[in-house]
Amino acid sequence: LIVSAQIPKLTAQMEGVELHNAEPIRVSVRNQTIRLDSLHLAGTDTQFTAGGTVGLSGTNKMDIRADGRLNLKLAQSFNSDINSSGFVDFNISVGGSIMKPDIVGEMKVNNGAISLIDFPNGLSSINGTLLVNEERIQVQSLTARTGGGEIRIGGFATYNPGVAFNVTVQGEDIRMRYPTGVSTTADLDLKLVGNLNSSTLSG
Repeated sequence: LIVSAQIPKLTAQMEGVELHNAEPIRVSVRNQTIRLDSLHLAGTDTQFTAGGTVGLSGTNKMDIRADGRLNLKLAQSFNSDINSSGFVDFNISVGGSIMKPDIVGEMKVNNGAISLIDFPNGLSSINGTLLVNEERIQVQSLTARTGGGEIRIGGFATYNPGVAFNVTVQGEDIRMRYPTGVSTTADLDLKLVGNLNSSTLSG
């Protein structure tokens, strides 16, 4: 079976960020292998290119590469309680198989900001680098500002099987207005260890 497909024009809008293909999207199937020959999306603070192959038989071997810049405002599309801005530059390679992908790459956060509707403090001026190696995301360096002070985030998270994490947060002169009418300023030295079902906060 040999299949060849081309999408000349694609446009989408998510949270006010308009995306479109900068060139025709081309996909083909040959010798039981899906090949992404061309994928190039562009938009506000967003550039995304990808290509590679996925096997349809045997071990379902993958060889995919993706790189570019993503607007963090797109995160609001997944959760309406999130307000975010800034952008992430990334370079990712995916090998291995569909059942056990081997992901390697780097993500750089630039002037990011994120806040939750139900949380009194948000994060701004988020800058740093995250390294992805197989099933682990390692914080190489990550800083942000909240409550008028600066925090430093370290540690790592794994995502297969299940999500687990070991994260540290340190900061000075952090102001939090909670509960209503109460303002507290503190230094932080915290460690969060566990998974989504059971975790321990200490410090």
